[in-house]
Amino acid sequence: MTPRLSVRAFVLLSLFCFGVFVAVAQESLSFEEAVNLSQQSPAVELARVQVSSAQKQLAIASSPVSGTLTGGYSSSAGALTAPTLSEPERLDSSSFDPLRLSANFNLIPYGPRFDSVLQARARLRQAELDLRDAQASSLISTVEAYFTALRATQELELKQLALSTAQSELEANQSRFDAGAISASQLTQSQLALQQAQLDLASAQLASTGDLLTLSNLLGVPVEAVADTAITLELKEDYDLETQVLARSDVQKAFLSLEQTRRDAAATLRDNLPSGTVGLTYNHATDNQNLGLGASFSTSNFQPSLSASYDFDYSPPGATPEDSSSDSFGFSIGLSIPLDASLPDALALADISVNQAQLNYEQTLDTARLRIHNAEQQVRSLEESLALSQELLEQARVTLETTQKRFELGLVSQFDVLGAQQNLAEQELRFGQAQDSLVLALLAYLQSLGLNPMEVF
Repeated sequence: MTPRLSVRAFVLLSLFCFGVFVAVAQESLSFEEAVNLSQQSPAVELARVQVSSAQKQLAIASSPVSGTLTGGYSSSAGALTAPTLSEPERLDSSSFDPLRLSANFNLIPYGPRFDSVLQARARLRQAELDLRDAQASSLISTVEAYFTALRATQELELKQLALSTAQSELEANQSRFDAGAISASQLTQSQLALQQAQLDLASAQLASTGDLLTLSNLLGVPVEAVADTAITLELKEDYDLETQVLARSDVQKAFLSLEQTRRDAAATLRDNLPSGTVGLTYNHATDNQNLGLGASFSTSNFQPSLSASYDFDYSPPGATPEDSSSDSFGFSIGLSIPLDASLPDALALADISVNQAQLNYEQTLDTARLRIHNAEQQVRSLEESLALSQELLEQARVTLETTQKRFELGLVSQFDVLGAQQNLAEQELRFGQAQDSLVLALLAYLQSLGLNPMEVF
């Protein structure tokens, strides 16, 4: 080994040992902590805010009554002049406007007001679906990043084992070269193998650090190490495909869009139909006060309204006897007929929009069924891969046991044992990665079924 290569190997090995010592000394992030933190990500918090906002909008739209209270004061000044008047006659006047209270009652489940309630309910449902999707996406991203960081740490340990094996082989070949048992080219190959192992170790160290930083950025907290946790998931029941298709977010959103399009089409027709108004009034007046009550209903908004007014400085028109009073009742009826030449085109456009939304909903259903099928096939494929990986792991364990026994009998060298140990470590890593892939596929499958993956933890 050249002096430069020896110093480089020493520095890299020292850095690795220091990194392992720091990782052990620092507290590791558990899988449960990572899962809980995933539900506090900015995307999830923003989705929660959207749900709260939609709830407030629904409460506003669903208010059973709304009203207004009005009042005012008016004043004017002026003078009347004429040749017959000795001096100008003042025309100053001032009065308080009547106090008027109007109330609209949103009781009938029909018309524009009720449409706004249905729209608010749809927005709330969409916000809830967005929250569920954000929670599922954040969970899957966190689990994937956690597994990546965990396997990167194990990959680092594997590269350290490979470096130790390469160092031992180089030392042995150096002794054999000094004894003339091997050629210089064979020794050079061992030196190059050690150099490659050092580079692989440095690369694994950088990858591990980068994966931990990725997990830290995803969770919003510093993560220096992750705990090795075995995670296995199993579907506890057979899900009904058609039921779960309808539970998917994209399908429900497409259905909400279809319902909104139908409401818009119905509103287009309703707004262009003749509408009528019916009103009842009662008025009680004295020489200085006036009380009025009224009720009305219009088929333009399909909501009844009540009004009450009181004028405490009322001045009756014309001359009335002193201390007189009057009571009057009124009834009114009106009819409004819209005349719009573009109505046929508007109705045709509304019909086209409904058909388009219906086709989009049906296409979304077909796409959802295909995605569920693909997710299920992916789970089955990864289950087979996991079974194969487990077989390879068992073979590696048997090979190591056999090699150790043969080494004790002097039939193989220590390098064969190191090679078997390294092969077992590699198979353990590959088996863990296969488990990770299956867990992620199961989470994706649950998400494709319209379920919350958080329920399996």
